[in-house]
Amino acid sequence: MKFKSWWLALIVLAIFCIPFFWLTPGQIIIGGDLTLPLHPGPYFESIWQIWRRVYAGTNSAISLTTVPFYLPMAILDWLGLSLPYVEAAHFGLWLALPAITMYYLTGVIFGRESTQLPARLVTTGLYLFNTYQVVWADSARMAVWVGLPLILGLLHQGLEAIEAKKSWLRLALGIGTSSLILSTAAVNPPIFIMFSGLIAVFLANYLFSQKRYRKLALWQGLAKFLAVAIGSALAINSFWLVPFGSFLLAEYRQALTGGLGGINLNNWLDPLSTNTSLFNVLRLQGAWDWYAGWNGEEYVLVAAAYQNNPWLIIWSVAVPVIALAGYFLATKRWRRLAIIGLIVTAFGLILSAGTHPPTGDLYKWLTGHLPFFSIFRSPWYKFTTWTVFGYALLTGILFLSASERWPKYNRWLGWLAVFVCLANFGQAYGLVAGKIFPRASERRGLDYSHVGIPQYFYDNADFINRQEGDWRILQLPATPSFRYNFGLNTLMDMTIFALNKPTFWWPEQIGTGPAQSGVELLVKKTYEALYRGEKEKFQRLTQILNIGQLLQKDDIDYKFYSGQDTPEFVKAQLQAVDAKLVADLNPWQLYQPQATAPSLFTTANSLVRVGSSTAEYLRFVDSPRFTLSAGSGDGLDSVADFKSVVDFVSPVLEKISVEDNKILLPLPVAQAGLYNLPELDYAQTDLTLILPTGQRRQLVQAGKVQVQSIELQPGEHRLELVLAEDHPNLIRDGSFETGLWEIPIDASIDAPGRAQFGGLISQDSVDGRQSAELFSRSHSAAIRRSFSSLNPKSTYLVSFKAKSLSGQGPGYAIYQLGSLATEPSLTLDPTADHGWQNVSFLLQPKHNTTEAQLFLYAHPKAESETRVRYDQVKAQELPKFLNNWALSTESKSVTQELAPAPSVAFKRLNSGLYQLSWNHESDAPQQPFVL
Repeated sequence: MKFKSWWLALIVLAIFCIPFFWLTPGQIIIGGDLTLPLHPGPYFESIWQIWRRVYAGTNSAISLTTVPFYLPMAILDWLGLSLPYVEAAHFGLWLALPAITMYYLTGVIFGRESTQLPARLVTTGLYLFNTYQVVWADSARMAVWVGLPLILGLLHQGLEAIEAKKSWLRLALGIGTSSLILSTAAVNPPIFIMFSGLIAVFLANYLFSQKRYRKLALWQGLAKFLAVAIGSALAINSFWLVPFGSFLLAEYRQALTGGLGGINLNNWLDPLSTNTSLFNVLRLQGAWDWYAGWNGEEYVLVAAAYQNNPWLIIWSVAVPVIALAGYFLATKRWRRLAIIGLIVTAFGLILSAGTHPPTGDLYKWLTGHLPFFSIFRSPWYKFTTWTVFGYALLTGILFLSASERWPKYNRWLGWLAVFVCLANFGQAYGLVAGKIFPRASERRGLDYSHVGIPQYFYDNADFINRQEGDWRILQLPATPSFRYNFGLNTLMDMTIFALNKPTFWWPEQIGTGPAQSGVELLVKKTYEALYRGEKEKFQRLTQILNIGQLLQKDDIDYKFYSGQDTPEFVKAQLQAVDAKLVADLNPWQLYQPQATAPSLFTTANSLVRVGSSTAEYLRFVDSPRFTLSAGSGDGLDSVADFKSVVDFVSPVLEKISVEDNKILLPLPVAQAGLYNLPELDYAQTDLTLILPTGQRRQLVQAGKVQVQSIELQPGEHRLELVLAEDHPNLIRDGSFETGLWEIPIDASIDAPGRAQFGGLISQDSVDGRQSAELFSRSHSAAIRRSFSSLNPKSTYLVSFKAKSLSGQGPGYAIYQLGSLATEPSLTLDPTADHGWQNVSFLLQPKHNTTEAQLFLYAHPKAESETRVRYDQVKAQELPKFLNNWALSTESKSVTQELAPAPSVAFKRLNSGLYQLSWNHESDAPQQPFVL
């Protein structure tokens, strides 16, 4: 079979055109994690602003890494191409580029002779089209898919040039230039490490091949080559490395040194490894969402086909078999490269399985002992890149070896290569047909990705952008997600890409957790003041936050998350706080609060509002960064009287505990003062404050407030909450009075040997009645109980008593059906006296959770039997007031002076530019900032 050189250009063009067949007339592709800009040109220009006025201002140095990603979109936008075609060209480019770079790499390592062509085609085809790519669309992965073959090829050519004593400077500079493509991946440590690991493997292979590592001249040349390559890469990427690096060190120093534990991500490992069995990872089908859904609908539209269609199943098994054959049939010429392919594949398969047996224990050990390994929170998504690369390489080696072994069949080998490429193309039909972006007609209840943005969305944004003034917008209603009635649902509100003014939204979005401190807490208080009709408080907060407009969106699907804030309710509340209707932009309305204020400045633990002649100092709790948000306004020449306006003290819900029937929450108080009790509906509960001295102060009794304000000193206080006696327990028969919930099930995954476990009812009980006893000698025993009707806006306390008699301690897990959540999943240490112990934790339902299941376990211990008893199992919805409860000091007048007060000076440089300098007794004099 003869291959014409221009065929390659046609193939690449055909691949580029694939996404154009995904388009739906009048709609763009968007939703979920995929959030592309509505105006690519202006958005690309905004990327270069390291400080962006999002929310109360944020450092966006990380956005600079997306310059290569968004530049092609910006160019097409500037040329006047419509947004759907800009998106299609964007997808097509990042789909075609890996074909070019992988074909280039195969030419470098396989050779460019005609006999090597079938191997180059099958390697490139498998690399580009496979089951793993069906979940393609992540910018970092796109960057690696393009950059990995390119860097490897340049490195290999550079090494050959060094050994042949030829000029390698162009190749080293090529690596530096090419590294720009990888900037998006470079800020993702797991992907960067995975990428670097492959480079290291291939570099080691070259050095050890033919014992090249013994050549001193090669090492000297390699050192110079790498110095130029890395130096040029650092220089070319310095535009984002310098600002992002300084921000990262200042912001996340503690998290970076703590691994997954430092940033609370260890709980991801087990859920994401649920379906990464050896069979699944061999077939490149280990993603958790392929086996999950919501209300009977699969998250991945094509997942069922890959699990039921005979051809797709057969070929998914054939791919690893063909790759393995490449290793065993490799000729002497390709043996070393086949070994590298096998090593890469094996590491990819083992590590991508995560914590799933049979290799799960190894992964857990690496997480606990290998430095930085704990950052790999998504094993399947990261390490399967190695598996695919290894499969592609070994498949190419099979064709190379076959060509050498049976040269007279080379013509048929070419046709076989075409068949394999077409088979892989069909195997990736979920990607090829655009099924990774479902249409509305293909969904029953889950979100879809083809959405038509109505014209009023753009027109209203343009109207708001034309409004004069330097102020922020408060978006209404207070919804936990940006879900619109016309089908748009994204993790980031698209008005951010359409408005030129910063906006505030409800801070407790799906997946973000409760607002803790800083601006988020203040914004939450603003929403609450509005919804409660607290006019003075609302006006005071809008002034502090520089909120100049209130944007009510009637097209928000507030009902989806059981919201009650109808447009009529919100508008009534706006009227109650004297907000003035500025414009009716149906279905949006623009209101103005009664009083506004000039610009906002934020510092390390404070927020400063600059007024006409004074500035007010607002202390935040644990605010993480020092930042400045610039703005224009009058009266910046004279600044004085920094005072504390509001100080909040909130309970730490994450450290909740249960003693008997009492719920205890830590309440750290950092500053002495007179604190006010919030006016809330306490729902027949008792609330007691326990001072550090052990003294008790009854705050609320049977739902009635007993103390309006209380004098507190710094220290570790506790808040004791006693629920009403009739507060419902969502766990049916939590004390096992009618017997075990079910016959214990085998909760092990691919555990070896015969299961030996069981359960019984014990008369040993906390309340003198019955308890459940589970025992296990091999395999894990579990009983489970479901509870439903969960409200995603509520927090639930799950608690039980446990007693470990022998072996492992008690174990438990919560599974949220309909969403990815198994939090927490733990095995506890038994108490020293093997007595009853209290276990409690919080459950925050995900937005798509249909019901939750609590699992109680008995995990076997080597060479011994595990016996564990459980009793008084409860799941109770915590009173809603806990989400908003905070002691506060608040006054229009000065209630508390900060001593010593910071010394701040402004110097006007011109009409819109100011220089700020400050001093504080606890700080060294700071360098001035120019605003």
